[in-house]
Amino acid sequence: MAEGVVGPAQVPGARRPDVRRLRAAVRALDLVALGDDAPADEYDDVADRALSVLARTGDPGTAVGAVRRYLARVWGVGLDDTGADRLHALLRDVAGTRLVQDAGRAGGAGFAARHPDLDRALDALAGAVGDDHHGPWDDEHDRHALYAAALRQGRGAAVRSCLADEPDPHVATSVVLTALDDAPDGELDDWARAALADARGLVAERVAELRSARALAAGLPIGPGAAATWSDPLQRRLAGTSDRPDVLEVLGRDGRTRRVRGLAQHRLAQVRRGCGAGEGGRRVDAATGREA
Repeated sequence: MAEGVVGPAQVPGARRPDVRRLRAAVRALDLVALGDDAPADEYDDVADRALSVLARTGDPGTAVGAVRRYLARVWGVGLDDTGADRLHALLRDVAGTRLVQDAGRAGGAGFAARHPDLDRALDALAGAVGDDHHGPWDDEHDRHALYAAALRQGRGAAVRSCLADEPDPHVATSVVLTALDDAPDGELDDWARAALADARGLVAERVAELRSARALAAGLPIGPGAAATWSDPLQRRLAGTSDRPDVLEVLGRDGRTRRVRGLAQHRLAQVRRGCGAGEGGRRVDAATGREA
């Protein structure tokens, strides 16, 4: 790759900036590169992302920051200071040109134009959680990361509000299923309603399993044939996490699969020894199945 390229004017034959020449210039930067073998379209993604942020914010520094986060998250590499300085100079050279205006109309502003309410809500949520990323929100990974950060801060209501307009069903379903494990009982139905229509059956099953697991963890009596009413995922969860000998005895005898019966018998032996560890020796919460 060529060294020292800081602007489209230094790309051979470049008299006026266009997307093709800007992409070539970004490839020439080498961006702590993925190496000489990196496909050109990966560098093109960097150029397009930088352009879309520049079109939205008008600030080359913000665009460089967005590229740094993108490289770290998607490729697992960093952008060193030299690469950052070169990219900043490149973007400064094209700021305000027709190239950036076109990118704003066709690229970075596209998400905001298609989902204006969600775009504003995501900006507000990013500010609330202290995330320095403020759009564009066209990348589903950015939105998912923001939702996860908000959940860690207990901002479930704000996340549910955003999910009402979330365009990616996979992101919405993943966020809802993640949120359920830590949701208090009073919010389980709220999260179930936040699921998109295609995922509501799956989410409803998950809610039912959580309620059963929590009730059993709280001491709900079990009667004859109880194991037959428990779903396969619930049986697996209880067999690996429950602290109740009566539950484990039932599963060790009546579990639906050999794996469940074996897990329950092993867990029962641990509980009786007083070690209370789940699968793999980890201490886990009986209601959520998470490591405690």
